[in-house]
Amino acid sequence: MPKLLKLLFVLVATAALAASVSFAQMNVAEIVGVVTDPDGDIVVAVTVTATNTATGLEASAVTSQAGEYRIPELAPGVYIVSAVAQGFKQAIRLNLALHAGEQTDVKLSMVVGEPGTGVRCRSL
Repeated sequence: MPKLLKLLFVLVATAALAASVSFAQMNVAEIVGVVTDPDGDIVVAVTVTATNTATGLEASAVTSQAGEYRIPELAPGVYIVSAVAQGFKQAIRLNLALHAGEQTDVKLSMVVGEPGTGVRCRSL
């Protein structure tokens, strides 16, 4: 009988842990995307930053060799997404609404120019 009780306890504890992990993951959102230039070519080594407009908290990622980025575990809310890279104008996406449990694809296009200037864009 004690072995059966131990097994039952382990099964219940494992199920509770799995449920809590799943629930925690559902309370966050993430942004994924690719950064390109006006010709559609990928841009590598771009720093993409998501800023929560209500809290000011920021999270960043750098694009891969494929021009892709991923910013996980963001609190739901409204964000400003910006992309910065040497030799390009800053690309800015305003008022991006993130919802719990969702992955939002934000493709950004960067324009060649002075890094200090910004270009508003929308996701493609």
